[in-house]
Amino acid sequence: MLSGVTGRAGRMTRRLVSGVLATIIVASTLAAVVVLGGQAAGKWRVAPVLSDSMSPSFGRGDMVVAEPIDVASLQPGDVLLFNAPIEGRPAVVHRIADRKMLDGEPVFHTKGDANAAPDTWTIRIRDERAWRVTQVLPNVGQAIAWLDNSALRMLILVVGVGFVLISSLRSIWVAAPIEWKARRGDRHSQRRRARRASRRAWALACGSITVVAVLGMMGLAYAQFTATPLPPAPGFTSGSLGTPTGLACSWTNATTLNLTWADATPTFTTGFNVRRSTTSGSGYSTIGTTVAPTVTFNNAPSPVTTRHYYVTQATHGWTSADSNEAASNLCIRAINLVAGTSAGFSGDTGQATAAQLNNPQGLAADAAGNVYIADQTNNRIRRIDAATGVITTIAGGGASTGCAFAGAATSATLNLPQDVAVDAAGTVYIADTGNNCIRVVSGGNISLYAGTGATTACTFSGAPTAVSLSSPRGLDVDGSGNLFIMDTTRRCVRKVVAGTISQVAGAGTGTASACTFSGAATAVILSTTASGVNVDASGNVYIADTGSNCIRRVTAGAVSQFAGGGANTACSFAGAATAVSLSGPTDLTIDSSGRVIISDNGRRCVRVVAAGNVSLLAGTGTSGSTGDNGPAIAALMVTPSALTANASGDVWIGDLGNDRVRRVEGPT
Repeated sequence: MLSGVTGRAGRMTRRLVSGVLATIIVASTLAAVVVLGGQAAGKWRVAPVLSDSMSPSFGRGDMVVAEPIDVASLQPGDVLLFNAPIEGRPAVVHRIADRKMLDGEPVFHTKGDANAAPDTWTIRIRDERAWRVTQVLPNVGQAIAWLDNSALRMLILVVGVGFVLISSLRSIWVAAPIEWKARRGDRHSQRRRARRASRRAWALACGSITVVAVLGMMGLAYAQFTATPLPPAPGFTSGSLGTPTGLACSWTNATTLNLTWADATPTFTTGFNVRRSTTSGSGYSTIGTTVAPTVTFNNAPSPVTTRHYYVTQATHGWTSADSNEAASNLCIRAINLVAGTSAGFSGDTGQATAAQLNNPQGLAADAAGNVYIADQTNNRIRRIDAATGVITTIAGGGASTGCAFAGAATSATLNLPQDVAVDAAGTVYIADTGNNCIRVVSGGNISLYAGTGATTACTFSGAPTAVSLSSPRGLDVDGSGNLFIMDTTRRCVRKVVAGTISQVAGAGTGTASACTFSGAATAVILSTTASGVNVDASGNVYIADTGSNCIRRVTAGAVSQFAGGGANTACSFAGAATAVSLSGPTDLTIDSSGRVIISDNGRRCVRVVAAGNVSLLAGTGTSGSTGDNGPAIAALMVTPSALTANASGDVWIGDLGNDRVRRVEGPT
């Protein structure tokens, strides 16, 4: 009797367990169908929470349900379900921290409630709808959260397979002996025991299959929610890509502009969009795409118009913020107006670009980038402030005549000053050409520095005020504060060191030496119009021998040919500096890289010499005044006469015939 009761209880227990397992399987299948069907229809998105970044609102193991919402309706505080811009990462559930507008579109920053700082990315949603979390189902996703561990997944796989294998072997082992005994003993009782053993083996096998099925459903769910990211890409684009930095441009020829920048996210396979506008900060449109952080394209509108550029990084629908803005008139080797409109005198205390100049013959730049102009026919030295662009008179324009005058610099009368120089301390030296002296301005006061004496010989050595200068035209100050003077009519170069003037080059009178002359610098005979002098960082002295149409260099007391004296007349010529034909070179300057820049006055262009080779810096050889805001090699000039350069490589040109000062953006 007791055994019968026990048998019935066992059968009921087995049926109950089988029913529960069947219910679990059916419910799991129906749930999967509902979830996947709703997602396929676009009604909702369901995802497990796999981190604690949103605690205490909800935590790891909860399941969230997100419903579609118009992007325009999203507000700070809403919780978004979105794909993070990190390859292989599951969907992220974070709260909107702020909302902004970029290019007419809303963008969002997100943050986990438990995180100290906002996420590094910016979300820009290209689609009309996004997925906002509307429900949280606590602990429903715990199984998936547990499976978010590679070691645990491997353990479950090994245990499941082992369980099935052991169960199958045991069933075979139990059933076989019973069937063998049944043939030898009490057939009825043995068969009954065999049936019970078979049922136990069958139940065990069913249980094993059920466990495997449930584990399989869990694995499929894990794959659905993680390995295949959910939600499917809803059109989010992310500014987590690094913003391109250091956007710079250069004119590679008269019509071609080259843009370069730094890739701030090199670990991504990305592209770049290049955008351009004729107006700074607005009106931008994409003009090209590239996979490398550089692009070259034709940019020469006619007439030349300033163009502005941005670059953004993009990949797989994600984009970065705009780079810095670059303007074509600030590109390397672009030419721009600095001062002057037409011949005359006006504009002091106003913008230099609106002022009038009259034959700007000499230029200098100080360490701060302020530019000094020998405004020859206006008999003034004028200064352009680097920070404000305002022009003022710092010397000349007064009633006090004579080089011996000492007092306020603006009370002195200058006479056709043709050059100006400034030392590291800001002391200004003036070639007062018509008065045959050199004057110095310090602290706003002017005084005599050299000239007005009786001694005329180039070989004279003594007090600077004891020498007789004649139409001094060129000045330069070296790194030690020594002043070099081109004594034009005396036909020699002098220098002042520690209060003593002495000879550097030039023998005085006689027939000008050929450009090819090589020998003692004091033996060379300069032309009667030699006008420019400059000293490099190594102490080499360069002379613009205007009448001889060449540049000479003095090194360790010996002079030699440096540029000019050749047959090639075209401004576009590139080759050996001694193979070019110069025409009345009036000035030269040396930039921070040691390159020598020459004003080829008669050819209407400016050339640069580096490593013994000459090339074009500015001008075409055609007379004119156009080309500002574009490539310097496409600009027209009349008589480029004065030059100076600063430490950044910018070069200023005194375009005497146009009564303007123009700047070529460096480094040249």
